[in-house]
Amino acid sequence: MVINCYYEFPGNEWNVPRYFQSFFDKLKGHYPEYTFNSIDTRTLDERTNSPCCKYSHHHMIIENDSTKKYFLVSYWDKMNCIHEGTGWDIENCVEKITTSGTHIEDTYYIPMDEKFTPFSYLTPRSDSDDMIQKLCGMDNNERIIPDKPMFKGFLYGFRMSLYNDDRYDVQKTGDGNYFHYPDYIKHLNNYAINMSLNGAGQICYRDMEILGLGTALFRPKLSTEFHNSLIPDYHYISVDYDSIKDVKSKNQYYSLLSDLMINRWNEVITDRDFINEVAKNGKKWFDENVPKEKHGEILLKILNFDKLL
Repeated sequence: MVINCYYEFPGNEWNVPRYFQSFFDKLKGHYPEYTFNSIDTRTLDERTNSPCCKYSHHHMIIENDSTKKYFLVSYWDKMNCIHEGTGWDIENCVEKITTSGTHIEDTYYIPMDEKFTPFSYLTPRSDSDDMIQKLCGMDNNERIIPDKPMFKGFLYGFRMSLYNDDRYDVQKTGDGNYFHYPDYIKHLNNYAINMSLNGAGQICYRDMEILGLGTALFRPKLSTEFHNSLIPDYHYISVDYDSIKDVKSKNQYYSLLSDLMINRWNEVITDRDFINEVAKNGKKWFDENVPKEKHGEILLKILNFDKLL
């Protein structure tokens, strides 16, 4: 079998193309009976500037050259757009492998009515990885528990509603205090517990950075699935919001969710042992699921090349 692997070749600090290159190398070494060709998607006329394009930065296409059937491996956080994006021949896609973006919209994060094979997620850049590796051995008891749940990033939706809530310390990226990635890792590392919030996708780089540092991740409960489960209140401190799932007003939903989050925060911040235990468990999950070598091992377990025949 001749296998064509389409992905953007690595050329900078960003991890997505670096992970895809690692996948290609691992597949080529694991299946010597197949011929693997790598194609840099930046060279393709079919590629557009849209992240929904089949050959965008976020996707890896693993295709049988003869049948044109393919696997999609993706880190894109809006997977519903592949039905509207450029270049997709969905009928030939035998399996969609992803963890990010398998929801309908960005308020309630209702899962898509579509089958996806759960994968894992990653950190954004190699310089972030280097800083996490440098700092992650810090004793949790040396870290600070902040007075308020803290968040720094691009603000929209629920994030913006918390910006106007005095119970939270939420700062806009771009307010004159922007952190470069390694400096932001240093900032997170000061705290025993760090808050992450849903964005364009439920799971995001910030979640992985917090877990990787061995600090406790505090966030709304995830409906996102992983190949190896990320368990609420074991790997991360979760805020359950099932009680408000039927609220139809977005503003009311945000208000009620902010109350649930601050109530949960106040429940846990005095329990240092619980915070430290969750942080330890989260760090172990990170080490077993997030580095690119681990992604490669998971991918080898998932892929069945007979599906491409």
